[in-house]
This record gives sequence, structure tokens and C-alpha cells, in this order.
Amino acid sequence: MIYPDETSAFDAETIRIILFELPPDESNLILAYYGVCDCSPSALARIIGCAQSYISTKIKKIHEKIKTLNDTPKTHYNLPRECLDY
Repeated sequence: MIYPDETSAFDAETIRIILFELPPDESNLILAYYGVCDCSPSALARIIGCAQSYISTKIKKIHEKIKTLNDTPKTHYNLPRECLDY
């Protein structure tokens, strides 16, 4: 998020939203979904001990929430940000 030559403005804003604007339960769920379970609702459901349908619904709602909070336009191919120092 802090390296403009590695992430786009859209991605940096998405990361900021996940870390600082989402409630902790939603933030932890989305981070576990991507970071621990390799985007597998069934794997996350087994770890948490709930139904896969519950995880799928929650992840979809979190994605929608992030989309509404992120008003940063995507660049073509979502390229890294301009960085004058490099």
C-alpha cells in the first residue's frame, strides 16, 4: 500500500479500507479468505466451523461494501501509481 511503484491507487485504497474502515470481524474474515484459505469458502468454513453458504454470503457482502467505499478510479490494467522519486 505504501509503495506507489508496486500498487495502483485503487489497490492501495482497497487495502486501506480493509485495514482501517471495515469492522474487525469483516476485516479478519476477508484477510483469512484471501491470505489463509486461498479464496476457498469451504476451507474458511471448515476453519471457522460454520456453513460454506454463510461464508460465501458474508464474503459477497464484504466485497460489495468495499466497492461502495472505494471511489478511486482504476487505471488501465490497474497499473502502479506514478512515482516521481523513481
